[in-house]
Amino acid sequence: VVSTQSTGTVAATMLLLLLSLLTVGACGSFNILPVVPFPQEAEMISTARRSLNLEEFRITADHLREDKVISTTISRYEHYFSRFKRRPVSPDGYITEVNLIVEDPEAQLHIGVNESYTLNIDPESPIVKLVANTRFGVVRGLETFYQLYNITDGTFPSVKIKDYPRFDYRGFLIDTSRHFLPVETIEKVITGMAMSKLNVLHWHIVDDPSFPYSALIPLLPVLCVDTMLRTLR
Repeated sequence: VVSTQSTGTVAATMLLLLLSLLTVGACGSFNILPVVPFPQEAEMISTARRSLNLEEFRITADHLREDKVISTTISRYEHYFSRFKRRPVSPDGYITEVNLIVEDPEAQLHIGVNESYTLNIDPESPIVKLVANTRFGVVRGLETFYQLYNITDGTFPSVKIKDYPRFDYRGFLIDTSRHFLPVETIEKVITGMAMSKLNVLHWHIVDDPSFPYSALIPLLPVLCVDTMLRTLR
């Protein structure tokens, strides 16, 4: 028997292990760039490190702000950065904005959709440029930008990153048919997947021990009862 608490801990531990393996496998060191997984191309432009101006910071997307994927992503990361404490101003200056550019805003989500992006943190400009082929590349690029933030001194490196997924299918499996997981734990798993740029949640929700659809599909209560009785027998 696996308890709710221990199962949630196992899921979280597996995600952390996955993040570690992706980072070590890509760059062999934790001292290059704190990005998971490590980008396809990363060029350090200079040694300058600039602070984030939390009072003026914003993420802009011009006319794409009304798009649901873009607006949700912008809101999420603006919220993430709003939780940070103000830091002393870096002598190299401030970053005040991330500007998003999407080349194909009509592309729909599917396995194999183009998720490539270019992130340019120019030491000569307070505006960071994030150019992506699709809206989903913007999601990956903003996560990279977020991971580059040094929480110790509140600065960003001056770097240009070109990245795209190594694999079209990047999945994670949870099995709630045999091991109960509360909704809060599943939400944490999904958040961890987004942070590690995974794109498929394989949710094993139905099996002999469990058919938890009675509340969602009223026409199938017999299946739920029969599954429970067969499990008890």
